[in-house]
Amino acid sequence: MKNRTIVRTTRLLWSLVFGLGLLAALLLTLTPRHQAQAQGAEPNLFVRKFSEGGHARPGGVYVYGVYYRNAWNASAPATATIVVDTLPLSTTYAGDTSGLTHTLGAGGVVTWYLGDLNPGDVGSFMVTLNVPDTMPTGTAVITQNCVFITSTVASDSNPGDNGDCTGPVDVWEDDVEIGVSTWPYFNDPTPGQEYGYTVQWCNNRGAAAGPAWLTDTFPISSTFVSWGWDNEWWARYWTEVITTGGQLVLYAPGLPGDVCQNLNLTLLLDPAAPAGATLENTAVITTAGDVDANNDTSTDTNAHVSGPRYDLSVDKSVHAFVPVPGGWINYFIDYQNNGNTTS
Repeated sequence: MKNRTIVRTTRLLWSLVFGLGLLAALLLTLTPRHQAQAQGAEPNLFVRKFSEGGHARPGGVYVYGVYYRNAWNASAPATATIVVDTLPLSTTYAGDTSGLTHTLGAGGVVTWYLGDLNPGDVGSFMVTLNVPDTMPTGTAVITQNCVFITSTVASDSNPGDNGDCTGPVDVWEDDVEIGVSTWPYFNDPTPGQEYGYTVQWCNNRGAAAGPAWLTDTFPISSTFVSWGWDNEWWARYWTEVITTGGQLVLYAPGLPGDVCQNLNLTLLLDPAAPAGATLENTAVITTAGDVDANNDTSTDTNAHVSGPRYDLSVDKSVHAFVPVPGGWINYFIDYQNNGNTTS
């Protein structure tokens, strides 16, 4: 009797071990979607479609923005995420700045494939639409534009913000007129150190314009390091085409009306750059139909190769405090390198 009890107990233990092994194997073979559902975890996707302002014109373009994220407090990744945009009637897809794979479907449906979004992942891009030359003019002519975001995880902790629509857009007869200007960060770059230029483009009319090209030709003895733009990180109007051969070439499917933006170009000055040499930087912007070509090119010659200049600064200020015995005080300390060389 004792031996039978031992046999039954052994079989029970082996059955339990075998069952746990099967469960572990099953969990390992589950897709992320099924794992998330089995654990009760959910992504928290969010999307916004926004209008970039200004108006459209017959035969022109119009620019929208798309912002998406899986919230930082989401409890699971969003797998195989897609953004689906249904374009307004009579408009057609002209281009975007996402760098993502996309497909164009029937009825003006554009789908972008974002892949997996982990908690805290965010992104933004611009979408440009063609406006037919037969489009009538007036207020609210282009109807609302709606976008949705989904993933292969069936549930979402806040599905109410998985879709968004812009308001309608006005269409008016208007000219196209864009321009560019450039200036250096400082006028005395030194050999072997980084320096750079601000390249400011402006659309000087209310109507969106595009497509547009922006070409910056670097000064002698200078090589490309990086480029970006000021402040609004989501304002991704341009895509990079060329950074070699002494030039930065950017392409924009569309630029919204009544907008200026500062692009930041960082270069490296060659260690053998001759002292006193003038550094000439030239920026050119082009688009079809521009009515004023006089401001399409900007050349700056204010920077000259110079010796090293060291200029460090520090500032300290009170942030907050509790002025009682046993209280506390909190300071801000701000430090800067205002020179032309690393320190």
